Amino acid sequence: MKRALHIFGLVMLTICALSITVNDRTLFSTIYNVISPATKLAQRGALSAFNYSANKVQVFTHQIFDNSVPKADAVRSKFSAPSRGHAVSAPAEHIESHEKEQLDDLIKASASDR
Repeated sequence: MKRALHIFGLVMLTICALSITVNDRTLFSTIYNVISPATKLAQRGALSAFNYSANKVQVFTHQIFDNSVPKADAVRSKFSAPSRGHAVSAPAEHIESHEKEQLDDLIKASASDR
């Protein structure tokens, strides 16, 4: 608490000092006019560096995602496997209701044995 009051007092003292008027201008505005060209230059430099870094990160992430997509192999041969659209499928199996009941009983019996 004592430290917080000390910091608050220093902040108030600084504000009062910067509010002193010299030649119809506050001390703050005089200091600002002297320092502002350097701070504007620093802001432009920081913004430029940030934009450069952001662009590099964007290029790098595009490269990562482009490299993560696998390239499809294409075999140009009469002996290649059939395409997915023309794949031969196994015939659908038809299970009668009494067979299904027998399978259910078998599963239940094997589950109860455990």
